[in-house]
Amino acid sequence: MTIRRYRPVDMIFPGGAAAKAANKCPVCRSDIREGEFTSELSAREFTISGLCQKCQDFVFAAPEED
Repeated sequence: MTIRRYRPVDMIFPGGAAAKAANKCPVCRSDIREGEFTSELSAREFTISGLCQKCQDFVFAAPEED
């Protein structure tokens, strides 16, 4: 019997693990290209969430001042 573990990110992004395995962003479905990430931290975030650089830039952008 195999026990499948779910990570919280898999609950937020259903199908995210399959998208990441196919080298696609789970949010925008764009192809992930080698060398796309602007930093080691961004590349590491990809291993967690599967987000492409563009989606990471949007999600982690500093809040705008009013």
